[in-house]
Amino acid sequence: MSTPPPNWYPDPWDAANYRWWDGVQWTTHTAPRDGGRSPAVAVPASGTQSKHRPARMQNAWSSVADRRGQSAKAPDLSELIDAMHLEPLRNELDEQIEVSGETYHVKGIKRVFREARIPISGQGSTLEALTCALLPEPWNPHDPCAVAVMVGTHHIGYIPADLAEDYSPVLCPIAANGTVITGQARIWAKDDAGMIRARVTLLAPTASHPSEKIMGPGTCPGLGKAKTPAARRWDEVRNEGRAVSTVKSFAIGNGDMYYIQHGSSNFSIIDCSLPDDRVGSILAELKTQSKGKAITRFISTHPDQDHISGLVELDDHLQLVNFYCVRNNAAKSSPTVDFEQYKRLRDGDHHYYVYKGCKRKWMNDDDDTNGSSGINFLWPVTDDPDFKSALADAASGMTPNNISPIFTYALEGGVKMIWMGDLETDFMEKILDKVKIPKVDVLFAPHHGRTSGKVPKDWLTIMDPQLVVIGEAPSEYLHYYTGYNVITQNSCGDIMFDNREHRTHIYVADAAYSVDFLLDEDKDHRDGLYYVGSLST
Repeated sequence: MSTPPPNWYPDPWDAANYRWWDGVQWTTHTAPRDGGRSPAVAVPASGTQSKHRPARMQNAWSSVADRRGQSAKAPDLSELIDAMHLEPLRNELDEQIEVSGETYHVKGIKRVFREARIPISGQGSTLEALTCALLPEPWNPHDPCAVAVMVGTHHIGYIPADLAEDYSPVLCPIAANGTVITGQARIWAKDDAGMIRARVTLLAPTASHPSEKIMGPGTCPGLGKAKTPAARRWDEVRNEGRAVSTVKSFAIGNGDMYYIQHGSSNFSIIDCSLPDDRVGSILAELKTQSKGKAITRFISTHPDQDHISGLVELDDHLQLVNFYCVRNNAAKSSPTVDFEQYKRLRDGDHHYYVYKGCKRKWMNDDDDTNGSSGINFLWPVTDDPDFKSALADAASGMTPNNISPIFTYALEGGVKMIWMGDLETDFMEKILDKVKIPKVDVLFAPHHGRTSGKVPKDWLTIMDPQLVVIGEAPSEYLHYYTGYNVITQNSCGDIMFDNREHRTHIYVADAAYSVDFLLDEDKDHRDGLYYVGSLST
């Protein structure tokens, strides 16, 4: 991002003041806004507080910002953005952001599709690589750090609040000089019986890089370098001694895909199913969320196509060098390119074959360098006759569902989750007494929650899950686990679990989705998802 010339600009941290920007960084010099009146410019002398008042910024954005706090009508963003200069795309777009508030900006999204002459279909339509503008709104009465996302003159959503805290201090002085920073947007929209459902993904310059230029450490009392949400969460860990991790379950049709952003230097992806309308946004999210992690592993539960779809693209994007699966010789009469890639990874130099009680450095064996992932495998027992029978079926081209492992992820002092791949009910009944099932907080229902993968009652009684997550599948095939608290991804879309010590905060993609069995801790929406409640863990 280019930086504005030295001048007085609206103070990003105090609506009552201007602050002097010296062309490189914010200084300690401030001046009261005095009702928005703007006497002549005076450059503050070094080491002194200027007694002069700043000049009025000669652009539309500044004239609106000058009036914030007054009872003025909110500006028309379409007119405002039309009067400003859009900086050409010349910054590295290495921050992937799920835009929030699309539900409230459907009109703008529909107009973008209309101008592109692309109809919004019942199957879903996508617009790629749209230039978009990031317009800070310090006058916003709900959030003075709000950053609107605009395509042309159309408002399509907002940067999530936690990220906007980083972007707003960087964008405000640039906007005060009449310039708006740009990125690229991808919009997916679907006409659902007249109701438009939309998802917007944004590629933008990373806020921390330019803000290090703008807000150098020690330049202003109480102000240091701008920090990303991840950095702030790690501060919370260090300062409060609390563990933190994120688990995300994608809603991607008849398939499964998850990731775990561990509190250590680990990142885990579980299965792969990349639908055409989301392949770009999911790959970008995985790359962003795994950035800076020393260890990235991929856990494949089994090679059904709905669990390996897009594996070629995933491997190309992330270069998978830690591939976890059970030892198997699964075969298919009509292999897909993803299945051939699965075999190459399964049989290659970077595989690790999992089994009950296996130990592996950084998976469940801690060290001082990269920590532990908290992942433990409860099944398979490799010499068990039932498991061997399932392997033989898979090798002969039959379904590989029952070669799926059972494993848990646990956060010390926090949540415990369990995955079971696509194990089928009749197979689980066979191994009922061979697996030591633990008490868990969250069960990801096997076989996407289908009746064919219903968990036996004996195991459910032991698990006693606080929450059962049912994946996407035709509703007539689902088992809804009567008597247990359930979230269904057919209804809520993507789910994110923000895991802390003794608490897990849950966010979903559908703003209208709600449940009545979770604690309400009044959390802000984040990462383009909507808070629905919390578990005590």
